[in-house]
Amino acid sequence: MNCDTTDVNLYHVRDISRGLVRTGYYSKAKNYSNPVCISRVPKGDFPELQELAPPAEIMNRYKFIDKDEKAYALAYTAYLDSVDWSSLCAKVMDMIKRFGPVTLLCYEKQGDFCHRHAAAARLGRELVRKGFVKPEDMAEPDEEDKNEEKDLQPSLFG
Repeated sequence: MNCDTTDVNLYHVRDISRGLVRTGYYSKAKNYSNPVCISRVPKGDFPELQELAPPAEIMNRYKFIDKDEKAYALAYTAYLDSVDWSSLCAKVMDMIKRFGPVTLLCYEKQGDFCHRHAAAARLGRELVRKGFVKPEDMAEPDEEDKNEEKDLQPSLFG
C-alpha cells in the first residue's frame, strides 16, 4: 500500500471502498459500513478515532495562513509518527471484528485535499506491519472498483 504521507497527491485520491480500512465523507455516511469520525470536530454520533484527527495548529496554519499542501502533509506525517500505533491498531481491530470494515470519515468531498486518505494509508500499513491483517486485506486508493456506486449527478437535459 502506498503510504508516503508526505506525498500531496495522496491527499487528493479517490475514496477507498474496499478492504478493511475505507474512506468517505460525512454527507455520504449513511452509505458506508462502520463509519468512524477522524475529524477535529466530530459530526453526528459516530465512533471517533481522534488519534487520526489533525492537530489544531496544523489545520489552522493550512486553512488560515498559507494553504500550503506540502507543509500540511509534512506536519501531518510528523504528527502520525507520534501516534501510539499498537494501541490504535488494537482499537481499530476491535471495531472491525465487532462491526466489519471501518470507513474513516471527514468533511471534504472525494478528490478534495483531505487527511483521511493519508490516515487510511498509514493505518493500513501499521495494521499490516504489526501483524493484525494481511496486505491483501487493504485496498489502494484510486484502484478502480467495478461495483462502486458512482458519485455523479445525472444531466437534467438527457
